[in-house]
Amino acid sequence: MLIEVKNLRKEFAVGGILFQAQRETVKAVDGVSFSIKAGTSLGLVGESGSGKTTVAKTMLRLHEPTAGEFHFDGQDVFALPRVEMRKLRRRIQIVHQNPNASLHPRMTVMAQIKRPLQIQGIGDRTTYENQVLDMLNRVGLNPEHARRFPHEFSGGQKQRIAVARALITAPEFVALDEPTSALDVSVQAQVLQLLRRLRSELELTYLFVSHDLGVIRYMCDEVAVMYLGQLVEHAEKPKLFANPLHPYTQSLLSVVPIPDPTMRHRDRKMLTGEIPSPKNPPSGCRFHTRCPHVMAHCKTDEPKMKEVESGHRVACHLYE
Repeated sequence: MLIEVKNLRKEFAVGGILFQAQRETVKAVDGVSFSIKAGTSLGLVGESGSGKTTVAKTMLRLHEPTAGEFHFDGQDVFALPRVEMRKLRRRIQIVHQNPNASLHPRMTVMAQIKRPLQIQGIGDRTTYENQVLDMLNRVGLNPEHARRFPHEFSGGQKQRIAVARALITAPEFVALDEPTSALDVSVQAQVLQLLRRLRSELELTYLFVSHDLGVIRYMCDEVAVMYLGQLVEHAEKPKLFANPLHPYTQSLLSVVPIPDPTMRHRDRKMLTGEIPSPKNPPSGCRFHTRCPHVMAHCKTDEPKMKEVESGHRVACHLYE
């Protein structure tokens, strides 16, 4: 396995006032484990606030982990000192959700994309420009775009620039944090096609974070479903979409739009209530406050992830 995450936990201290010792703790990620084979894509899906983005950022140590392990190509990433971690960043990269925030407004496209090459010491001044122009061509932009500033581009073009910057160091693993959610639908399709093509051409491994199951179905080989900081289901894509086991996954899939006007009377499994606060998650199964199949022991006993069939795991008392 290229990627192995074991019992990943990330907590944030929030609230409190100056000189107050007691602060509340948000368990944003609480015991998440998964693996990704080289050259494949894992989709991480769930409602806003489920901890998907925190998983991706903690893996790359944009947030330092509270506990757990992340092994990349056999290397314990969380144990690396700062200097070694900096070297590793050429092999693991991230594309953020909002290119307006991730691109520097006062730097040209050329300056921003070549910056990782300079930091990592890849090439020299005579080759930087050619490397940048080649990467711009790969993501569908023209050489004249290199001298422009971010405000001169559309949203889709900005995200292509962000992708080019992430890929300029020839990484093996890329975390994609909802890379199309800020774009128009037609532009989303173009960027997704680009990401899919680049994965094939450059033999990339993806962690694709999204709340859109339609996007996950198009982009990913396996799907992991998160709820309130924990994984509730993990399966190969065909198995999860054909036979979702967890009530939460079933609800998410039941509301995915289908472009068929004859299907007006679908059995939608609508959830009631809001996702609970990660500062004070429910005891037992965290989904029991919204689950239509809740049983008495769901409120007290936390379900463990169990393999129901080959390549299909679920954390639910219904399958014990």
